[in-house]
Amino acid sequence: MGKVLEESLSNFSDRISDAVKSRKNILVTTHIDCDGITSGSIISKALIRQGAKCTVRTTNEFSENLVDRMQKETRDLHVITDLGGGFGKSLDEKLSDNWLMLDHHEIAEDEHDNERVINAWKYGMDGGVEICAGGMAYLAAKALSDDNEDLSRVAVVSALGDRQDQGDRKSFTGKNIEIAETAKKLGLVNIDLDLLLVGRETRPLPDAIAFTSQPFIEGLTWNRDACLAMLTNAGIQLKDGARWR
Repeated sequence: MGKVLEESLSNFSDRISDAVKSRKNILVTTHIDCDGITSGSIISKALIRQGAKCTVRTTNEFSENLVDRMQKETRDLHVITDLGGGFGKSLDEKLSDNWLMLDHHEIAEDEHDNERVINAWKYGMDGGVEICAGGMAYLAAKALSDDNEDLSRVAVVSALGDRQDQGDRKSFTGKNIEIAETAKKLGLVNIDLDLLLVGRETRPLPDAIAFTSQPFIEGLTWNRDACLAMLTNAGIQLKDGARWR
């Protein structure tokens, strides 16, 4: 973690602590996709643990209309996750310094100087593969309290949901590795080498293989009968009683 990131996270922690002590109302605004929902959940859980009064809102996109709406709302502090890149100037104009942003999407150079923007790219991290909004939210939550280390497992879900498993054999890279290792150390996740089959937790094995298209398996992908025949000929048990495995 670079010195500049440590300073930004310390500033975030101070702002939240002051808001909690002053009994200020905090609104968390986040994206509606997996990374947005998980990052919003991480930071809101951390806020609640601090004793904060907070509400969470999801939105499909960030816009000037939303900034105008935020200006009119009776909230003392806004925390934005997985959204807001490119709107720093507008947020400053409409909300003064009553906002903080945790994000991983690339931003323009002029936003790198805004202390309220805590973005992966500012600190030399590739927000495309090394850390997502959930990871940034986790780092902020951990800055609030080490007790929030258990939220590392949610950040792992966030990274997977944003398809950041781009390393060798679908592994993580960058800061995501550290976060996943923390979750593993706490016994919250298992990290192992296995087959990636679509819907393997909910579909019968022949269906899971047939629906797997990345990678495309010649003769098996989209061909359930061929998958069933292959597994049967291999002597693999496909049912536990009447239940498909």
